[in-house]
Amino acid sequence: MMKVNQIFALLTLLGASHSLFAMQALTDQLLSQSTGQDGIKISVINSGTSARVLWHDNDGWAGRGVDAARGSLILGDGNAATNFRINGGTTNIVIDADGGTGTNNAMLNIGIQLPDQMEISTGDISIAGSDGAGNIINNKKIMNDMQIQLHGLNLNMQLGHEAQGHMILATGTIASGIRINNFGLLDGSASTGTNSYGIGIGQIRIKDTGAANNDLTIKGIAVDINSTGLVIDVIQGGNGVDVQLNDLRLGDLSNSATALGNAELRGLKLVGSSLTISGH
Repeated sequence: MMKVNQIFALLTLLGASHSLFAMQALTDQLLSQSTGQDGIKISVINSGTSARVLWHDNDGWAGRGVDAARGSLILGDGNAATNFRINGGTTNIVIDADGGTGTNNAMLNIGIQLPDQMEISTGDISIAGSDGAGNIINNKKIMNDMQIQLHGLNLNMQLGHEAQGHMILATGTIASGIRINNFGLLDGSASTGTNSYGIGIGQIRIKDTGAANNDLTIKGIAVDINSTGLVIDVIQGGNGVDVQLNDLRLGDLSNSATALGNAELRGLKLVGSSLTISGH
């Protein structure tokens, strides 16, 4: 049985802790006094992310007939330096809950500011068989490891009532434009372990038409979900975009092979374009 002096000490400790940590309701006013503003801001400092990414098609392609079998699309080879990768940087996320003024107008607004030097690497892309338990067999490379640079893109997500008209809205100015480096689409029947034959582009750059600094202005790319699937729409634009294809190669993609040169599309209008991703 607990002694009297032990009980007394315990009661004294509880009383002291109550005076130090008395609980009270947290209101917006109290939160603003504590943080300087309403809402929540989260800064995610990432030293770099690497992972092997696999998508499994559980029934394969029906057009192949009796040979149809489950397969996998794979990004990366299992090594940290050559997997699917996102470079390090700081992502700032600002979250606000808004009650609105009408029926069902409440929403959660999530502003996402991506790192200034945002870069995504795909890793080598390959196709393989799948045993249904996550194991892959007969791996065949179909595309090179590409780097996608998105310096300056911002995203805003709204859940509940979408005052901006869309679930996710992408805006911002991408410094030096969207750049895709080391694009290579391989002909699997001709390529071997030492030779890569296919369509190669040293760099694809997408920028504002006539922009001297090569920047790309994103005025409105919307992402929504409907009964069909994921829908991506270009809803606002300026004078169009230029698409530059530098170091274009057909056939042998090695650096020693002769390139065809460069190619361009100028003043391309994308407003009204739509992309839908769904199962089948």
